[in-house]
Amino acid sequence: MHVRNVCLVISSGDPASLNIGRRVLEIAGRRFTCGRIEVLVLNIDKLHLHVKSHEELSPEADMVVFLSRHSGTPGFPIITAHVPGNFGEARYGGLPRKVSVAPPLFLKAFIQEAKILTEGTRFEVAMEPTHHGPSLDVPTAFVEIGCSEEEWTDPLAGEIVAKAVMRALKRFLGENFRPAVGIGGPHINHHFTRIQLLSDYALGHIIRNYDLSEVDLPLLRSAFMRSDPKANVALLDWKSIRSSLKDKITLMLEEISVETIKVKKVLK
Repeated sequence: MHVRNVCLVISSGDPASLNIGRRVLEIAGRRFTCGRIEVLVLNIDKLHLHVKSHEELSPEADMVVFLSRHSGTPGFPIITAHVPGNFGEARYGGLPRKVSVAPPLFLKAFIQEAKILTEGTRFEVAMEPTHHGPSLDVPTAFVEIGCSEEEWTDPLAGEIVAKAVMRALKRFLGENFRPAVGIGGPHINHHFTRIQLLSDYALGHIIRNYDLSEVDLPLLRSAFMRSDPKANVALLDWKSIRSSLKDKITLMLEEISVETIKVKKVLK
């Protein structure tokens, strides 16, 4: 992975994004360095999921991190992270059947740092599956505060995410974890969060059960190929996958020739 220029994106229409971004700017300013990485903090007026290309943000950016809110499940204070993109229709930005490039090492580092920073607070930490736009051609991540206005504007939450991002940017290029794709489970999957926190695997794309029926061989292959570094391991939440889909998923993974491991073996 050869990341040199990272763009942190603040959306003016997103209260959590403004909250996180304000703290990043207070700590580090509009431009700063994290290890070998040059970071630009950029404000945009549109919502993140409607960005079409990294070039409209910063042409020199080779990784994009969107500072964002999280809403809906699970309904309590939480810090989340995920890759954007669509395994099916593009209902919320991005392109149909196109996922962004995943940065698994950054995501793992962020979740680990956020876990440390949330100790003793009311916030939990979780990995999310790949969902919603945009569909970008550089490594892209969302880091989020959930799940309501109270949490979105909480200064402590803004500080947690801001510091976790900067700590992750400083260390992730030196990590030696195995990039992987997670398959199965609900939207918030505690197995995959534990894998990020405790194992030698780094998850980028996660395909939740909701999307599995949409996934064919080319789309599944893209989850492994559109990862930087590329993923060559599938971590299966096997018990959660519908019986009618298990043979289909198994055959496609054999065709792609990736190693397959059930999460219970990783977390035993």
